[in-house]
Amino acid sequence: MIITLKAKTKKAKERIAQHGDKWMVIRESDRIPARDTHGRFFFIESLKTHSIRWVGEVHDPDFEVEVDQDSQESECQKSECQKLETEK
Repeated sequence: MIITLKAKTKKAKERIAQHGDKWMVIRESDRIPARDTHGRFFFIESLKTHSIRWVGEVHDPDFEVEVDQDSQESECQKSECQKLETEK
C-alpha cells in the first residue's frame, strides 16, 4: 500500500523535502516500540530515499496520512489474483 504524507509541523516539512511525500507501507501494527500510545501505526519506507520510519495513521503529531486509493485498489486486485491462482 502506498501512502502520502502531509506535514503538520516544521520538522515534518523538512522530512518531506528530504525523503519525499510518497511512502510504501511495509508493516502495520496496533503498537510501536518506544511509544506508549495505541492506534494503528504504519512502518513505512520512502519511495525516494528508502529511509524508514513509523507513522501514526490518525494521531501522528507531525504528519497527516492519506492512503492512495489507486494503491489500495491494486493491492485488492493482487490479492484477488492470488486467490484465483491458488484455487486452480
